[in-house]
Amino acid sequence: MYKTSKISDITRFGKGKETLVVDMGGSAVKAGLFQDGKMIEKGLWRHDYKNSCFAAARSDLLSKLKEICSGRADLVGLGIAGLLSCDGTLFRSTVLTSFTGSNIGQFVAKKFGAESYTQDNDADCGAIGEHYYIGTELFYVVIGSGIGSACVDSGGKLLYPVRIDRNIPFVEEMNHPISDIGLRSAISRQEIADTFVKMGIMDHGLSMDAESIQLGSLGSAVGVGNILQMLWKGKFFGEDCKKYYMKYLEENDGMLQDLFSERYAARTMAKLAKNGEPRSMLAYRLMGRFLGKAISRAEKILYEDHGRYFQVRLAGNILDSRELFWPDMASEIEENGVQAECVLSEAYSRGVNPNMLGAYLRVNREAKFYG
Repeated sequence: MYKTSKISDITRFGKGKETLVVDMGGSAVKAGLFQDGKMIEKGLWRHDYKNSCFAAARSDLLSKLKEICSGRADLVGLGIAGLLSCDGTLFRSTVLTSFTGSNIGQFVAKKFGAESYTQDNDADCGAIGEHYYIGTELFYVVIGSGIGSACVDSGGKLLYPVRIDRNIPFVEEMNHPISDIGLRSAISRQEIADTFVKMGIMDHGLSMDAESIQLGSLGSAVGVGNILQMLWKGKFFGEDCKKYYMKYLEENDGMLQDLFSERYAARTMAKLAKNGEPRSMLAYRLMGRFLGKAISRAEKILYEDHGRYFQVRLAGNILDSRELFWPDMASEIEENGVQAECVLSEAYSRGVNPNMLGAYLRVNREAKFYG
């Protein structure tokens, strides 16, 4: 846990209110307590809300939040890495499985005595936060452990919002391709194989047991780990693999341990690639290709729906290593005939978490402006 003094440019909203904002991501939770538009406390912690039981996950979340907010908040705003149901419960999340079927925002608001709360998909929050800075239409892509996306028009209205009606059979398959799930399911196994071959990788490990490779999120940190498994032909977790990587990590046992954890591997994989490890460098290049392919698909839909391409605004901690994948991402988009500019999120460039900013704005504006 740590403290910060202020974030200066959201003082127009939330005057006189203490707002607890929580960004629940794939590998970590970021939270902050705002007073009169300034962040007065914040915290960051790793979590295991994928494998913990519900009671343990809820207890851990509450105890960590109490270190930031002593026991009370007027408002609570959450951005959640998952799909929410119409009734406010978490419908599905690949990284927050422990909370599936529960209303996280309601739970947190009740525990802290908040008068109201909002909760949304984290990418939706990020698009709203980014719009606060640039005030124009945008296609927002957040790249972390997984990948999420959302779109807003020039007035800041969310396009293609997703709320799941549990009563509709196969409802998840009906989501719009630009929704949070869209980018993660945009690439077929054959396209993956073709991309490997295009990059000169003939024996790519896709012939191994299909159940052992997750094809989703290939444009993310988890995706880089999945690609490494393919490049190692399923031997990624073996002792020989560990010994091989050790020489690139300067005998850092902690980083090596993180490498084989789906949730915490991003920093280690980036260090390996920056230190010249060839498989990791190649995995990031492939990630860029898959990300570019998915963005191209989404942009073509936007062009069909609106007659123009939207500027792509990218955010997420993995962008600190963007030199490893950005050129291939841009090349893939250009090769697909898409004329859409890709730039860093303005909020992210200013050191502000767009997902948290969007959640803050949502609860302080009572969600009316953004629909």
